[in-house]
Amino acid sequence: MVELVPMNRDAFDGFLAWTVRDFADEQVRAGTWDAAEAAERSKAEIQGLLPQGLETPDHFFRSIVHGAPREPVGTLWYALRKVGPKSELFIYWIGIDERFRRRGFATEAFTALDEEARRAGASTISLHVFGHNRSARALYEKLGFDTTHLMMTRNVPAAAKP
Repeated sequence: MVELVPMNRDAFDGFLAWTVRDFADEQVRAGTWDAAEAAERSKAEIQGLLPQGLETPDHFFRSIVHGAPREPVGTLWYALRKVGPKSELFIYWIGIDERFRRRGFATEAFTALDEEARRAGASTISLHVFGHNRSARALYEKLGFDTTHLMMTRNVPAAAKP
């Protein structure tokens, strides 16, 4: 069974540096940002979300740990947000390290997160997933997440040659 434990400063600093790079890469892969601007845009966007870093109110950073030595198997970043009269837990990032995937750790982490959501008074858990991340989408659907918004893009085909 996994536990969600608060990240320490060193873990957070490493996670934040990695997150800035990964978010930029995902935006480029999705076709949202140009590669030349992605790193700066990613850094600015994440700094906007986390003006006080690890101490930003209502943002929570967890290491997903497993076993007796509490081995880290992944990371989680979520925020408690107001949506109308209700509260939701919004997941900014959840990831299981590659060498630990396909062992049920993500499913266990979501079970543990349900308990954190109940304690926080949240009625829903929401997240964003890039369309190209089919394995994550399949997991989230298996766990009961429903699609609430869907944006689709198609490249304009080249003109037919005369």
